[in-house]
Amino acid sequence: MLSSLKLIHICHSEFPEFDLDKIRGKHFVWQTCLRTIIFNQEEIDQSYYTSNYNGEDAYKFLLEVICGLHSKMIGETEIIAQFKQFIKNNPHALTQKVSNKLIQNSKSIRNKYLSGYGGQSYGSYVYSASKEYDNVVILGAGSLAQEILPIIKSSQSSITVKTKCPENYDYLKDKYPHIALEKFKDVSQDSQNTVNNALIVIAAPIKSEVLERYILTKYKSAKVLDMRAAINGPTLNLSKTYQYQCLNDIFDALSSTHLKLKKRIPTIKQDISIIAKKCNSYVIQSPYGWDDLC
Repeated sequence: MLSSLKLIHICHSEFPEFDLDKIRGKHFVWQTCLRTIIFNQEEIDQSYYTSNYNGEDAYKFLLEVICGLHSKMIGETEIIAQFKQFIKNNPHALTQKVSNKLIQNSKSIRNKYLSGYGGQSYGSYVYSASKEYDNVVILGAGSLAQEILPIIKSSQSSITVKTKCPENYDYLKDKYPHIALEKFKDVSQDSQNTVNNALIVIAAPIKSEVLERYILTKYKSAKVLDMRAAINGPTLNLSKTYQYQCLNDIFDALSSTHLKLKKRIPTIKQDISIIAKKCNSYVIQSPYGWDDLC
């Protein structure tokens, strides 16, 4: 029932030093670039969270997040993939009916209000940038990389994915046989620059000092799209030989579309409120609860 749904929301910009280890193991935790959402079983220290939500309000907030209304890039598609992965890894964080309903509702909202704005996705931005480069190198093979790959797979550039996570190898090999897969390894200062004209996409929370050392020693020239959140480290200190864009730069480049979508947010939120209220009333009216809902 929605009455048992409880969330705690921690905004990384407000609590950049939040220590997740304090609550790890006690709660189901969904962490994105901008926020941490805790599906709590018991209360935690109130000084460590921005806000909490219960029942219908919790469902409404979750749906807004999944639809990308709380993302810096409004309507971004990566967030729904991250939610699905979280549910896959934590199937007991929500009941199956609630998680399925959230995904169904988010698709409905996106189709109604957010379709036709593909340029708002990170993948579309990378694809547009890739047209000027012979090589595209994606550092990371997690949910963000897997959202980008379907969009840029038709690029004329050579695409390489470098990752420290071997568990993603088989999946990516089967789905994208034409893409090169390599292990990401830190490099020493005596390594030689070997690649020119590359587009480097940072799609994993790698430390800044490791990235700087890697890029400066492996690439003679490159454009770098740093898609890490601020909590993963400061912006990179690269020479003028490299064109560098941090996450805020990417958001600014997409500001025109962002403004159009921003105007739609009040209407979308109103629709989401109606959906959440209906979901709650369905639960109340059904003597058998969520399990008997279509």
